[in-house]
Amino acid sequence: MLLAALALGVVGVVQRSVEPKADAETLSLGAISAQMRNHQGTEGSNEANCIRYAPPGSVTSSDTVVSPDEALAAHGWTESCPGSLDLDQQSAVGITPVASGDFTNGESFLLAEVTHYNRRVEGNGAEFYDGVARLGFGDFDGDPSIDLSWELWETTNTSGMGQGQCRIRGPQGGEAPCVDRVVFTIPDEVAMTKDGRSYRLTIDKVTAVEGDKSCRAVPVVEVMVDDHEEDEHEEEGNTILTAEGMERRGCVYGTVMQGSAVTIVKAIEGVDTDVVAPSTMFVIDSSATPTDSSWNGISFELTPPDDGSASTDPKIWSSGEMVTLTEQDPMNPRWELTDITCTGTTNYEVDLETRELTLGKEMKTANGVEDGPITCTFTNTYVNEMEREEISLAKVPSPMWFSAAGQTITYAYTISNTGNQPLGPGQFTVTDDRLDAGVAFNCGAATVELDPTETVSCSRTYTTTAADVTASAITNIAFASLGELDSATVSATVDYADLLIAKSASPTQVSAAGQSVTYTYTLTNNGTEPLGPDQFTVTDDKINSGTAFNCGAAATTLAVDGTLSCTATYTVTAADITAGSIVNKASASGGGVTSPMVSATVTVVSPPVVPPV
Repeated sequence: MLLAALALGVVGVVQRSVEPKADAETLSLGAISAQMRNHQGTEGSNEANCIRYAPPGSVTSSDTVVSPDEALAAHGWTESCPGSLDLDQQSAVGITPVASGDFTNGESFLLAEVTHYNRRVEGNGAEFYDGVARLGFGDFDGDPSIDLSWELWETTNTSGMGQGQCRIRGPQGGEAPCVDRVVFTIPDEVAMTKDGRSYRLTIDKVTAVEGDKSCRAVPVVEVMVDDHEEDEHEEEGNTILTAEGMERRGCVYGTVMQGSAVTIVKAIEGVDTDVVAPSTMFVIDSSATPTDSSWNGISFELTPPDDGSASTDPKIWSSGEMVTLTEQDPMNPRWELTDITCTGTTNYEVDLETRELTLGKEMKTANGVEDGPITCTFTNTYVNEMEREEISLAKVPSPMWFSAAGQTITYAYTISNTGNQPLGPGQFTVTDDRLDAGVAFNCGAATVELDPTETVSCSRTYTTTAADVTASAITNIAFASLGELDSATVSATVDYADLLIAKSASPTQVSAAGQSVTYTYTLTNNGTEPLGPDQFTVTDDKINSGTAFNCGAAATTLAVDGTLSCTATYTVTAADITAGSIVNKASASGGGVTSPMVSATVTVVSPPVVPPV
């Protein structure tokens, strides 16, 4: 027979039946129905491709059938498009469900037979077609079904052996006419319930058979015993190759596992009654043993509404499977995982620290499954403000500049509790790289307690060195600690003054508004290089409305240790008399540098008493 020469991928194969276990319990799916649906070409309309179904159902499907009847979907024609499906002149794919849905828990068995009718059609408008073969299980709750999708390659036709455009060579030599190829896509598992029990149905494979052979009740194991040259037309898994004008059958095998239907729920809530937990997406990863478990390597994405919950579709957890569900860290750390719990089973372990739930450490019922259904809830609480232990350090030097080695700089440190939890009692410390050789020193008493926003302060002195003068600046880095809790580091820079200003007032006492005070400003080059030529200026907050004024000539060069003097006059106001003193601050600029700020104070005294004449 033609198909004997076309047994591509079967020659050199020994087939062994997989017999069920002798003591295995036989269960039943009940009556299985079948239907062909959604048949179409990749090009052209359904009418142009002469899409037909039998028994007729709707424009997109056949009617449903039960064994021994067959549901068919066809396309094309030899002479003209028939009014109803015609296997004499149309290519078709059909499915016939088995007469009995008996199965052994966890073992593969025959669900249906599919048949490819390859006809020499001329009127097909497309080269590729697809469709769906649906199997229904009406004895189960909700009439569940599983869809087996398929794709068909309608090759160019030939009129006989060795003729035409698509001659092929089998593994043992010889030639056959064109073949069409039907490839089936294995669908995802389907969860089903019946009489309070849960089941998981999977389609395992579609296996082609030779000639008039029938499908076995259980699949065979194929063992290669003779290598042969690979051919581009060899049948791969879930594929049927059919020669032109012939018919070829395939066997649809599936497995049913009795188990427990598990629903995963993500619940969110606010930590306070007045806090609404915002909607967000959470991801729960699943791993399982054995590694071929359908639970292994998948993830569930759940987005509950505000202060609500979201759940997955039920998924069957079967005997022998150990499933670990791990919630990924949420993007917002305010989402705290506060609880994981399951109802319908006690067969689980929870580790909140690792965010894990493990099902199936051991099966605890006589039949190897839980009574179920099982609901496992991951609850996250939105913390409006998370518990936070935190300290900060502020550091202020005085003065902010130095002009020689041997000067004393005092650093004031303030440690603040910037968290939202009380701290202490304990010894706060400061570590400063310029003080005590970088060894921490105590700040405050040994048993200080700080509530949020409270502070503790301390100070330390530093004596400038010749190296500091050479470096022209002193920068030191410090941080505060309480036990293992550290603040962020802070730094402070004290600059070397290349330009100094001295300021004096005459007179130093006044008694009435309208009097004049003359300020004398002396600028000194304290650096190692001449300054200028430049226009040196003085800025005094009491003179010229705080606007800088010139001091010296427009192109003055100030030599190292050289000085430059100028004066300005201030008129005393009634407000000064009321204030009791006049304090003003001034700085000098020139040669690209600015001096530190200095101040001068003029006091207000009572006018002398004039004795009567």
